[in-house]
Amino acid sequence: MGLSIVEMPVPLREEPAGTYRIGSSRVTLDVMMARFLLGDSAEDLVSAFPSLKLSDVYAVIAYYLNNREMVNAYLEEGRKKGEANRIEMEKRFPKNGLREKLLQRKQAMLANSEIK
Repeated sequence: MGLSIVEMPVPLREEPAGTYRIGSSRVTLDVMMARFLLGDSAEDLVSAFPSLKLSDVYAVIAYYLNNREMVNAYLEEGRKKGEANRIEMEKRFPKNGLREKLLQRKQAMLANSEIK
């Protein structure tokens, strides 16, 4: 008996904002690929994100391995957009010692409270 060889769809879905998610999970391609490229195995990814199916993770990894240039370009575009957003937010909402102010406020509250 021979095998029935059929093409299988890649378990990626594109959301309206252009984000790709794995299978029916909320895990993004960006997050999965970042972990995979840092050395996580498919099993590690499923352990870290229980909503993922192992077969979906392997299928997406296979897709990546066959389409590295395209996927890397997508990931780089996302990285650039994220960096541009970070810069914009820092311009709109400068830190100006915010952490230090919050720590001082916390210390003052602790000093004035009866709970120590």
